[in-house]
Amino acid sequence: MSRLEKSAFPLACAALALALLGAYSNHFQNAFHFDDSHTIESNLYVRDLRNVPRFFADARTFSALPANQSYRPLLSTTLAIDHAFSGRSPVAYHVDSFLWLCAQCALMALLLGRLAGSRWAGLFGAALFGLHTAVAETVNYVIARGDILSALGATAGILLYAQGGRARRCHLYLAPMALGVLSKEQGAMAAPLLFLYVGLIEQRRSVAGLLRPRHFLEALRPALPAFLVCGALAGVALSQSAGYSAGAASRLWYAATQPIVAAHYFATFLVPLGLTADGDWTAVTSVADPRVAAGIAFLAAALAAAELASRNEGTRPAALGLLWFFVALLPTSSVFPLAEVMNDHRMYFPFVGLALAAASLAKLAAERCLPKARPVLAVAAVALLGAHAVGVHCRNLVWRSEETLWKAVTEASPGNGRGWMNYGLSLMARADYPRAERCFTEALRRVPNYGYAHTNLAILFGATGRPREAEQHFLQALVLMPRVPSLRFFFARWLDQVGRGPEAEVRLRQALSLSPADPASRELLMRLLARRGAWAELAAVARETLGFDSGNTTAGELLRQAEANLRAGAGP
Repeated sequence: MSRLEKSAFPLACAALALALLGAYSNHFQNAFHFDDSHTIESNLYVRDLRNVPRFFADARTFSALPANQSYRPLLSTTLAIDHAFSGRSPVAYHVDSFLWLCAQCALMALLLGRLAGSRWAGLFGAALFGLHTAVAETVNYVIARGDILSALGATAGILLYAQGGRARRCHLYLAPMALGVLSKEQGAMAAPLLFLYVGLIEQRRSVAGLLRPRHFLEALRPALPAFLVCGALAGVALSQSAGYSAGAASRLWYAATQPIVAAHYFATFLVPLGLTADGDWTAVTSVADPRVAAGIAFLAAALAAAELASRNEGTRPAALGLLWFFVALLPTSSVFPLAEVMNDHRMYFPFVGLALAAASLAKLAAERCLPKARPVLAVAAVALLGAHAVGVHCRNLVWRSEETLWKAVTEASPGNGRGWMNYGLSLMARADYPRAERCFTEALRRVPNYGYAHTNLAILFGATGRPREAEQHFLQALVLMPRVPSLRFFFARWLDQVGRGPEAEVRLRQALSLSPADPASRELLMRLLARRGAWAELAAVARETLGFDSGNTTAGELLRQAEANLRAGAGP
């Protein structure tokens, strides 16, 4: 073997690293979006590393919104570390997520290479995953790092198990699996994935053969520790997240919609067109809906393909990859209803399996084609990866700011009321009130009971001198969404602006009873207390705030002011 041939693979690995960096080079300054607002921007807990032990004891530390408080302590820990590096700037958060993506690609190259029997096939699969245009939806969305970490935990655990030796004998493979579950509940899918790996790859069963009771138990026995650990941690997460509300209405119709959603995800892996940060898909409401039949047909065809592929030694890894796709989708695409029936960032974990299938099939194609045709295949593979890298770069531009993101959502998903509302917010931020009002009105036309849209319309009316209409919409929002603390904060802020400070204090205390770690409500309440000289109350609120966030300069300054006045005997 020549020196060039020996160095070709390391050079290809370096080229992948550079391609990843180039594709994502324009995303590090991108803004926070979606749930980043209440899990990062308005969550006092992630602003202080001293709160890390609390993350593992209390799911309420995950979010400032009670309905979104899930038990994901490892994810919150990484966010707290990011905040220690860059504060409220998104740079460290994006660097962190990007590094985890790189780690995922490295582990996939090893695992896929092992399963496909070719390190080049493994590298291709890892590159296809890392540079896939749809993966950018997850990497750009900071709080979706839970998907990244849970997928990484499952991949690392199965790789350690596959390598055997001490990692298997001492059950060291369970550690990354456990960390994956502590990042997001879907990490528990590492256990059934390990079961499939044992049955299909190590015991060389077909899918049908694996379903026979004796063969099933033979594959289950080695995977049982993973089921126990992942199941226990998932149980802790569910018990800790008792206050979490996904917002979905019907478990039955949500489940009936998911086969066609899975078909959409699969098609997106093949051709990533129509990506949207927030879709406007709705659940089916009748078995006569053609989407139900189409989804079932896709599901049956895919499972039949997995069974057929599992009968042959060369295509068995592809069968595992296809089943990985469906297993990783189970937490979001089954009988557990979520507010959105489809969301593009959910494709990250399932796409690991499709990348495995693509890698194993690419290896077979290279082996079976004529030697003269192999350079053509290589060029086609590089062209495909290059096209995806360009796609990633373009999607990063969409995620650049709130305005670019939500403008794109209104274009790709015009039926999405949240998209119209958030686009209106970005327009209102630059005082384009007429267009913002049209967006809020469109949002309410799509979703009449959308409390956030009522609140933002109220803020707009307040800014344009229509106080009566403003108060009506503020109150309507509280009727529709009484447990959302931010709606009470915005109402309180407006009440303060129109000279109704005592009423504002009442609303702020209500907001803090729902979300004690809401920084905006705390700061405004402290300023109102300082204005009316309520020094004892101010001191108590400031001390409580510093208990959440020891570096809060506003609370520190106001506490010193309150203590000085109390010593001087001033105020009530």
